[in-house]
Amino acid sequence: MRGIPLMQLPGNMESLIELRYLEITITDSHLKEIRPGCWTSLQHLGFYDCDNLECLFEGMQHLTSLRRLVLDGCTNLVSLPRSLKFLAKLEILCVSWCKNIDLEMEPEEEEDKNLQLSLKTFVVSDSDGFTDLPRLLLERSSTLQQIKISNCSNFVVPPPWLQHLIDQNSQLYTRVS
Repeated sequence: MRGIPLMQLPGNMESLIELRYLEITITDSHLKEIRPGCWTSLQHLGFYDCDNLECLFEGMQHLTSLRRLVLDGCTNLVSLPRSLKFLAKLEILCVSWCKNIDLEMEPEEEEDKNLQLSLKTFVVSDSDGFTDLPRLLLERSSTLQQIKISNCSNFVVPPPWLQHLIDQNSQLYTRVS
């Protein structure tokens, strides 16, 4: 349903429990909450040209099979939900053309210290609101292999903690342009 501007996802979409791949364009600013048991097989979720979208689903932690999340052209999206920290299988997070997004996500709670994430690739491009990396997601991913940052004019200086990640994993590739 990419490129088909929907106000909201149809209610019966939640019954597609075997759905594995979904790309959508939404015109609403907020999305309905994902209930437990819905989309438990979803592995790829992409939001494209969702100009009005300000926040993602509540209940993202229920997407237990999600491996790839793509946000492209969501110009009013301001942040990612903290519930992403529960997506233990998430391997790829790509954010592009999200001019207002703030990805800063610091570890805050005691439970954040014990997270085990599987993020391998983190990509941000063409997003002027991007000023800081999501520390919570990156530091808790022992599998992190690649960070790509391009055309993000307000991301000026990589944070000091990033060097610690590079020291831990000599394969980590960072590029700022």
